[in-house]
Amino acid sequence: MLQINKGNNKAFDELYNRYSGKMVNFFYGKLYQDQEKANDFLQDLFLKIIEKPELFNSEKKFITWIYTMANNMCKNEYRANKVRGILDSNIDTNLLMEMPTFKKFVDKYDKDFFMKSLNIELDKLSPKHKQTFDLRHQEMLSINEISIIMDCSKGTVKSRLFYAIKILSKKLQMFNVDKEVYYEN
Repeated sequence: MLQINKGNNKAFDELYNRYSGKMVNFFYGKLYQDQEKANDFLQDLFLKIIEKPELFNSEKKFITWIYTMANNMCKNEYRANKVRGILDSNIDTNLLMEMPTFKKFVDKYDKDFFMKSLNIELDKLSPKHKQTFDLRHQEMLSINEISIIMDCSKGTVKSRLFYAIKILSKKLQMFNVDKEVYYEN
């Protein structure tokens, strides 16, 4: 970021190559699994980095800073959608055409059903618990990185994770498979 602040284009290319994949996946997961929206947000994120590189605090880790910016962009989108009254209607109508076999269709349906159920239950959690869970289990960030992003202690992060997992495990019990009954060859 210090090199980008000095106008070094190669430094920006390197940063983009390192983080664009992670960030587009982050946006995809947070923004209703809409690939176009994820790509738009990725472009906006890196545009912000180009336009205002001086906002980066070199005393902090870059990954924490970029995830904080991305997370704030998603929060703004959620607020705007609430104001507009837009609901998530992300139904894949081409599913049958994309799946060459019935098993793949069933597997995709099961995964989609689980993910939709998980997202429904996550939305019932407080925003802080949901965000903590997402940062840890979907973005694979450390407890320390989450505490910095969320501006709270590591103990608070651990407590929120424990609570979120406890609630989710109760609400999603139907997805627990009896290991003695289910074996895949």
